[in-house]
Amino acid sequence: MEKYQLTLNNLWKYIKEIFGDVEVAHLPPHGNNIRSTYAEEYEKTLRLADGLRQMGVGPGDRVATLDWNTIWHFDLYWAVPGMGAVLHPVNVRLAPEDIAYIINHAGDKALIYHRDFAPLVEKLKPHLKTVQIYIQISDGLGPATKDPEIEDVIKQGQPKPLPETSEDTVATIGYTSGTTGKPKGAYFTHRALTLHTLTSAIAFAGYRGFARPECAEKPCTFLQLVPMFHVHGCRVADWFKIVGKKGVE
Repeated sequence: MEKYQLTLNNLWKYIKEIFGDVEVAHLPPHGNNIRSTYAEEYEKTLRLADGLRQMGVGPGDRVATLDWNTIWHFDLYWAVPGMGAVLHPVNVRLAPEDIAYIINHAGDKALIYHRDFAPLVEKLKPHLKTVQIYIQISDGLGPATKDPEIEDVIKQGQPKPLPETSEDTVATIGYTSGTTGKPKGAYFTHRALTLHTLTSAIAFAGYRGFARPECAEKPCTFLQLVPMFHVHGCRVADWFKIVGKKGVE
């Protein structure tokens, strides 16, 4: 019997098929709010993955991000591993020299950054040895540099299905904050992240009294507070999507 692959691709497809009409909200402090659904974000993910392919990102390439908890960061969490590349969320609170070190150490080919970090990225560029592609997230406020905008990357992409991939493929990289020596990195496979999501979902879905009792009768909305660059903060949102909760903001 063919083995079912525990990949983020299959998890994302399940979410789209079962909870496609559930709302997702991006409510930034500057007020340019975005409301969509999981089905809409799924298609945007496919376009983003294809747009990145057209820019030269391929399977196994590392893609670094410097971003807040934005809707584009959410899409990158699915698009980059989904296309067979490796996502590297960078801790934006690290010192510039540590950020440069871990991007070089990881061998990141692309760096996708929020416009808030444009001044930092411009200073880092001369020191980043492996980065060939820079993309900015303007977050509805207009470009901060001459680098391509992620919205244009999405527009030029086609909603092509994500490729089949092995669950043992590396999906993400995470680095420590360097409190004892230089920051140290760790790899996470599709299988590891999917199992982490599933086990967490079981805990929060109501087994053994872990769930909030009011959510058993009426679907709850959950607010994503953990930074997405901190120990895969996005996985918290995944727990609630997979168990059929109302949505995530």
